[in-house]
Amino acid sequence: MSIDENLCFDITDALRLYGVEEPGTYEISDNSHGDGDKRFTIFASCPKGEEIVIKAARNSFTTPERVEGWAELTEHYNNLGVYAPRFLRSADGEYGTYLGDYCIYAEEFAKYSPDETISREASAEALLTSLGRVAANPAQSVPWPSPYAMFDKFCTEYEVPEIYENALNIMREVREKFPEYESRTAAIMKEYERRRAEFEPVYRALPKAVFQADMNNTNLLFNGGEFVGLMDFNLSGTDAILDYAFYESCYFIKSDLDGITQGDPRIISVEERIRRNFAYVAREYAFNDAERAAFNTFYNLAFPFWGHNFVMYKKWIHDHGALYIPQILDFIEFHMTRTDISLQDII
Repeated sequence: MSIDENLCFDITDALRLYGVEEPGTYEISDNSHGDGDKRFTIFASCPKGEEIVIKAARNSFTTPERVEGWAELTEHYNNLGVYAPRFLRSADGEYGTYLGDYCIYAEEFAKYSPDETISREASAEALLTSLGRVAANPAQSVPWPSPYAMFDKFCTEYEVPEIYENALNIMREVREKFPEYESRTAAIMKEYERRRAEFEPVYRALPKAVFQADMNNTNLLFNGGEFVGLMDFNLSGTDAILDYAFYESCYFIKSDLDGITQGDPRIISVEERIRRNFAYVAREYAFNDAERAAFNTFYNLAFPFWGHNFVMYKKWIHDHGALYIPQILDFIEFHMTRTDISLQDII
């Protein structure tokens, strides 16, 4: 079955929503994430020279209401000097609408492109400084979280928030594969959940902003080698600024964490990089006293189960079985309980 058949609507009907009566050639990209999250992008070139990008999604988090919020956020980013392809209103004046069970929306062709020859590290300073600008000039809050949010599910497909899911997943795997560590994993999770519950009211009181929330390499736009903006706002949401800054700062960290296998849970290079990246954000956003006071506890809850670390735990277990389980658990406990993480001198 072709992609066209999978769409369950006529592409011509989608183009006509945006005033394109005689479509020329078009290409379709399938960006789906399983049967429960269908996403397609239609790149159309029209006889009169118009170019349009139409997106079709069938999932729980793509609705006309959310598309409206994404469109407003792209305008906000552009007003702050961070380029984002603008959303286009349909002939009916709507940003998003339904064709069958797909939510349809459209964007202008991006003026700039991703550049895989530019390392993410090379864009860290410009990107994180722009993150600080968005945080310092927050858009109107939207009533849904970003996927990074520590205590809220992004969509109905999530059973629990991502970081908590990582914690449950890795501890369950250790317990089920290596029952000799059952009591230790239980003790770690009991302490983690105690700390998590205790921190929730603090977290919810932290300053928030609405962010693009998907700064992977394919979404970073460059002009002449310089970072200029972002595209793909479909994961946008409200988040604690401290949370979002931490996640995006960590994306500029590359470490295989091999020190864990040597029994050393400290990773000084990573900590220095986090400090440097937060300093970039702080060029335009002034972290307040509550955020500075909360950072250590936030680190305790987020860093041990942050995505890159979680992937490494899974890889070591897959490649080495029980060999490094003590070191993995040592590493998690160390970072979950340490009290020496401070950004007071940075933010």
